[in-house]
Amino acid sequence: MSSTNESTPSKWASGANVLLGLWLFFIPTFVWSASGASFWNDIIVGAAITIIGAYGVYSATNGSSSANWSNGLNTLLGLWMIASAFIWAGTTLLFWNDIVVGVVVAVLAGFATFTGSGTNATAGGESPDSH
Repeated sequence: MSSTNESTPSKWASGANVLLGLWLFFIPTFVWSASGASFWNDIIVGAAITIIGAYGVYSATNGSSSANWSNGLNTLLGLWMIASAFIWAGTTLLFWNDIVVGVVVAVLAGFATFTGSGTNATAGGESPDSH
């Protein structure tokens, strides 16, 4: 039961990344009319962040240690969003949106990876003896 409480930061960080992935998927592409490479980058990476974040929430909820790889992958996708803003510079609004979303995704997923690896080591190192 304590593993559920210990995975709470990872669950919340992954859940926030789900929302950020949805933001990246819908807002720049359909509201701000992104086009070309920026459009496809936001669609593909936003969908990937959403799906991987949802898996991270699922894994953290079930106490699975496999959430770490998904959070690590979302960290890389967040860093990619920062880099892609400079590669496919769109409008100023889209540029800063990609930078901010990339930074927040990378920080949240990195935090979830860090806290998840720490809690897994702690949970694995403790034995359930009653002394």
